[in-house]
Amino acid sequence: MKSGDQAIGLFGRYSHYEYARGGEFDEYTIGVNYWPIPNVALKIDFTQIEQDGAENNKTFNFGVGYSF
Repeated sequence: MKSGDQAIGLFGRYSHYEYARGGEFDEYTIGVNYWPIPNVALKIDFTQIEQDGAENNKTFNFGVGYSF
C-alpha cells in the first residue's frame, strides 16, 4: 500500500529445519514494514519457533533500515 512517498508492506515466512544429529524445528514469522520516506524502513515482526517436545520460543523484533 502506498500513499505519496509513504508505503506499508506485509510479509510472512515459514521455515522447517531438520538437523543431522536429530531435532526438528518449525519457524513462523509475520511482520510489517513501514517506509515513511523512500530510503528509510521501520520494521516489526513476530516469530514463533516450535520444537518437538519443547516449549515454543516467541520473539518480537523491531528495527530500522536505511538504503543508500
